[in-house]
Amino acid sequence: MDVSKPRTFGYDLDRLSEVEGLHVLKSGESMLAVSGILQGRVFTSSSAGNEGQSYGWFNSKLIEDKAYDTAQAGMGGEGRLWFGPEWGPHNISFDPGKDQTQDNFRRPEALQKAKFEVLAQSETSVSTRGELSIRNVDDFLFELEVHRSIDILDQSEIEENLGIKLKGAQSVGFSVETEMTNIGENWNRETGLLSLWELGCMNRAEGNVVILPLSKPATADSISAYFTDADPILRFKENVAFYRADANYFNKVGVRKEFSIDRMGSYDPVRKVLSIVTFTFDPDQTLFVNSTPDNTDPYNGDVTNIFNGGVVPGKDIDLPFFEFESSSHARELEKGESLSHTQKTYHFEGSLEALSGISKTVLGASLEGLPELY
Repeated sequence: MDVSKPRTFGYDLDRLSEVEGLHVLKSGESMLAVSGILQGRVFTSSSAGNEGQSYGWFNSKLIEDKAYDTAQAGMGGEGRLWFGPEWGPHNISFDPGKDQTQDNFRRPEALQKAKFEVLAQSETSVSTRGELSIRNVDDFLFELEVHRSIDILDQSEIEENLGIKLKGAQSVGFSVETEMTNIGENWNRETGLLSLWELGCMNRAEGNVVILPLSKPATADSISAYFTDADPILRFKENVAFYRADANYFNKVGVRKEFSIDRMGSYDPVRKVLSIVTFTFDPDQTLFVNSTPDNTDPYNGDVTNIFNGGVVPGKDIDLPFFEFESSSHARELEKGESLSHTQKTYHFEGSLEALSGISKTVLGASLEGLPELY
């Protein structure tokens, strides 16, 4: 399919029709495709009903091949459950004694196979629960009870949450709140901690620019870079970083606590879509797990990440999406104690003037005169 021509939500609903537990949330013309059974996963959304653009990316091949039951971690979606750290001294992605290389990277079995129980669902919300066991490289077993609540937001909630008035723009917004409770042995820093990590896969978009508001001015040295050099696709202007995220350059960047605030966004000038993501963030917390490869500082990690997909010849990597990611802090949990994290995702379509006004209010950056990244 020509990526310059957006898929409709109705088209994607047809592709999702065989997914276990599929449920559509609605608020006016806003729609959201969710499966509570598949770990409380949000697949995609629309601000204009079935004929509106479908904003989220999901792995349709796994669905077509009926292969997702044991590969749920590769399904994608605009809202999906994850945990950190992936790399580093206490990671959950490598077997003990194995070199931390991409060839040895594995996804936790629980995130591949676990099915959740739907506790309640309505036209506007889904709540779901599951139990997971995840073993880290220290051979420590995290035993978890996880609750996820997905809610579609109405226009008044969107306006109130973001401090805006919607004029000249259509919108969709949704909230995903996740709580994990330790139901096993007590956690401690020496054998590793977990963070809740909310990931949102968005469709490839030519010309797409990610906007990362910062708490203070920064330079390229202040941004974590993964896999490849980020300098060619990263620019700074006052307290904002701008990142090229068109899924044509395999890369990932991150923002650490000292530069973080509770929001990020992107602008697709071809499809005229402004996306905004907000999340819970407490700057007074000190432990953020570190998923940077080869790190030796396990609790000085990123609060937010942007993954930019691409094609890597010889590595069987073809990832046609970019991804918003936000992480909770981490802490030692005794049995019965909990940690929660909430991420809210919004999409707006409208005139450049209308979208630029929203971006300036929420992200601190006008969409007119963006830095040159292409």
